[in-house]
Formats: sequence, structure tokens, C-alpha cells
Amino acid sequence: MARLLFIIIGAFLLFGCSKGNNPSSQTGFSITGKWYVKADTSRSYVSGLLSSTYVIVGINSPYYQFNSDGTGTSKNNISTPDAILNFTFTLSDKKITFNYPQQPANGLFYAYNVTGVIESESSKSFVILFDSNSNGLNEYKEVLYLNK
Repeated sequence: MARLLFIIIGAFLLFGCSKGNNPSSQTGFSITGKWYVKADTSRSYVSGLLSSTYVIVGINSPYYQFNSDGTGTSKNNISTPDAILNFTFTLSDKKITFNYPQQPANGLFYAYNVTGVIESESSKSFVILFDSNSNGLNEYKEVLYLNK
């Protein structure tokens, strides 16, 4: 169950460009293309105290493929076998939103979306911060490091 949660969270983190949003003009770089996961870190907090943490490095070539039409695919290395998931994304200013539809063939039995903030970017790398606070007591932070 924890692996599925990590897969879902990882998927939420990486998608955001629709036909109406030109990522190049909004962020100064183009998100289009294949971006490899260099590292993925997450921390969970309960009442402000760290309750769990994990770090995943880019073993087995996990990636996010962003297409110019606002669609994409992601490969993670959290589950066995590696899951390839389809998504759509939108990018507005520094916010990126990933929308994952149900994909039962890949083990994703429910749809979800996640929004992150692009913290830094260049032509060869960018970082996305996901930060959620569900009820004031529980908080989840994830940082995704991507390279071309």
C-alpha cells in the first residue's frame, strides 16, 4: 500500500502544460521532452514532527516525458514491475499540475491530481516542490529533481 501511495505522489508531481499555456514563455525554459529523475525525496510530518522520510535516486532510469500537447508519461522505479503511467499536465507561472486518470492495467485504480511549484529550472534540470497539509496536523513534502 505504501508503494502505491509513493507511486501516486510521484505521478502527481510532474505534469503541467496545456495547449493554452506555453511553458517556455512562462518559466523561461521548455518543459517539453524526456526528463530523468535524479532524486525524489519526501518527508511526512505529524503535528510538526517528522514521522517518515525517504529518498529515491534515479536507479533503473525513472523519467517523465512531457509532450507539447499537454500529455505525458512517467516511469517510476518504486513498484515492480516498473509502471508506465499516462497523464496530462498544465503549467501556469511556476505551478505545475499533474492529472492522472484511472489506469487499471498499470495498477492505478483511481484518478488523482497533484500540484507542485517549480523551484528552479535551467535548460538541463528543474526541481518541483510538492507541499500538502491535509488537516493542519499532517503534512507531506516532496522534492523531485529532474535532468535532461
